[in-house]
Amino acid sequence: MGRRSNSSRIERNMKERNRRMHMKDHLRRLACVIPPQTSKLSVLEILNKATNYIKQLQENKERLKRRKAQLKGEETTCNTSTYNMTVIPELRTIMNIKHFDDSTLEVNLISGLDKNFMLYEIISVLQEEAAEVIHASQIRADDKFIFIIRSKAISTRVGFETSRIDEKLRELVL
Repeated sequence: MGRRSNSSRIERNMKERNRRMHMKDHLRRLACVIPPQTSKLSVLEILNKATNYIKQLQENKERLKRRKAQLKGEETTCNTSTYNMTVIPELRTIMNIKHFDDSTLEVNLISGLDKNFMLYEIISVLQEEAAEVIHASQIRADDKFIFIIRSKAISTRVGFETSRIDEKLRELVL
């Protein structure tokens, strides 16, 4: 009877040691995939950081899904603004007009280097439609130009005629 309980105790101890080694290995692998650490972390810290990192990845995934839907040309409405996206595939051009509740309008235009736009042309369209430009920038990124123009209605009484601005900018793009 003593031998049997002794061997079963040794067997239980071996199983427990293997389980701990297995858990330790999994925690080490988990610690390797979360953002780099400067010091050794406890088991609880590894699990907390991994949980936060997974939540962050899920939020990023959802943000990217929304962005992808916008880029595909789907119209999306938010509390503060309306997005009107136009994609012209043959010219590799994307135009996004955001109309905010505070009579602010933002035009984002992304085009290939093969299509020449001048920033002043886009600004002229906005000024013709009673908009004061409060910010304008042109950025060259790889093989694309990115135009960002934010404007405000000169008079809140007048406001913006977004569809007319959209139409004029579309003519400019084509």
